[in-house]
Amino acid sequence: MRASFNLTKERPKIFINLHNAQLKNTILPYVEGITFLSHSSEAEILINQSTPEGCAVEIVNENCEVYLMIKGLVDIAAELGKLEKKKLKLEGDYDRLFKQTQVSGYQKVPEQKKKENEETLAGLEQEIATVGKAIVNFKTFL
Repeated sequence: MRASFNLTKERPKIFINLHNAQLKNTILPYVEGITFLSHSSEAEILINQSTPEGCAVEIVNENCEVYLMIKGLVDIAAELGKLEKKKLKLEGDYDRLFKQTQVSGYQKVPEQKKKENEETLAGLEQEIATVGKAIVNFKTFL
């Protein structure tokens, strides 16, 4: 994520937002290593929090996002454009998969595949919501 913002010398703070409180205990022993390897000044664990003001977001999966404090370090308008493109792509992926689940004959699809599709749709919904929140957050910088 640092590379996408051309942050080579800066050591911004990162936030690791988990949507499952049980994951905190899994991640906690690695916070110091994450801080070091990400070239960050600090890594803070959050549980089900919205994007902190001044942060960019990278979605790891439906259970985790990483926020990078970029306020004052990057071109907000350019990043807003990237997020809007990402949201459009996610919405397109969601729409395509949803349409596949609505075609006649979908009932013949194996149950395992139906379950995978439901999980993928739920994950995409979560990612779309997160990107949407990030867009709103970025617009506050303009």
